[in-house]
Amino acid sequence: MLEKVFVYGTLMKGHNNHYYMKREGVKFLGKGRVDGFALYDVTPYYPGAIKENGESVLGEVYEVPEECMEKIDYLEGNGHLYQREKISVVLENGKVEDCWIYLWLHNVHPESKVPLEQQPWRKSRIEICDICGGECGWDCDTCGGEIKEDCPECHGEGWTTCPECNGKGFVICD
Repeated sequence: MLEKVFVYGTLMKGHNNHYYMKREGVKFLGKGRVDGFALYDVTPYYPGAIKENGESVLGEVYEVPEECMEKIDYLEGNGHLYQREKISVVLENGKVEDCWIYLWLHNVHPESKVPLEQQPWRKSRIEICDICGGECGWDCDTCGGEIKEDCPECHGEGWTTCPECNGKGFVICD
């Protein structure tokens, strides 16, 4: 059985847990928006969405096999960090899909809200690939330039500077 899931954090393209979405049987359906929810930086490493009137969250929609959903449930800490719920997602093409979303179960700080104009969410760092220096990593937080996920040299095991701002915008975090 196939399920549809809306992701807004580390499961999106270009992020460290996206490999879950590269499994056999997973299909990218498009970018989407959910209304009535807000996005927060709940930790330095990943975001969380909560119900909040008048707000929206941008992300991606995937069709995934049921066994993949079980693995995502485990990753997301379903029931203790996040709670999986069914919602309506508006895709870029205007089509509405019923999808699962993982909602944050804990308190959020108002100052950590991620405004719609700063979405979809991006982890606040870009690292340099020590292996090959090739193009493989996340989008650049400074110029928004897209960095390829799959590097022919290091096969995605390392990171690189952004080809558009030539590394002027990268930050190395501890």
